[in-house]
Amino acid sequence: MRAILSLVAVLTLTACFDAEMVLDFKDRENVETTVTTELARALYDMSSLSDQDPCENGIGTLTEESFTCVQSATMTIDEAIARPNPFNESEEFDPSEGMTLTRIDDNTMRVSVKLDELNNPDNTPEQLDGMGDMAAAAFAGHSIIFRVRGYKILDTTGTLSEDGREASLVVPITGLLTGNTGLPPAFETTVQLEKSCAFLGLFCD
Repeated sequence: MRAILSLVAVLTLTACFDAEMVLDFKDRENVETTVTTELARALYDMSSLSDQDPCENGIGTLTEESFTCVQSATMTIDEAIARPNPFNESEEFDPSEGMTLTRIDDNTMRVSVKLDELNNPDNTPEQLDGMGDMAAAAFAGHSIIFRVRGYKILDTTGTLSEDGREASLVVPITGLLTGNTGLPPAFETTVQLEKSCAFLGLFCD
């Protein structure tokens, strides 16, 4: 989570940043990872000065106001356990930092994202000294969102969708500025990967 805090410090004056990471379990063996980031046009213009592609292996959309990057990849669950975010090749911002995937059995996965560092006022960026109110106003309404999808969400510390197939957690960036996000210590979700039937298929869940 330190990468997220460092990113907030860098974005203090440019504002307008949103990120979403989705883990969508397709079946017992495969998962699709999608990372979407939206940057203010000013921040994009600064990043484009380097030789690195700001949306490597993804689809970028540039407007007068912002730049959106969508990166999506399907991999085996074993590959995702080893590397939840396959797109981050460096020490830059990674929304999957602190995320672990654990296979409970052949039809059940546990996804955990540690959040305890985000609720520590000591981690408030030093660059905000004297600019807290301005930064809070600039980041109002912006967030980092984690989503976990699958056949059925068995339990979660986040918000469960009406159809029971998605768990989500919204991390408000204004909360990151103060170390007071109001979040639980971790975003924990248990996912059933496929329909499970017993007794010759008579009983399924």
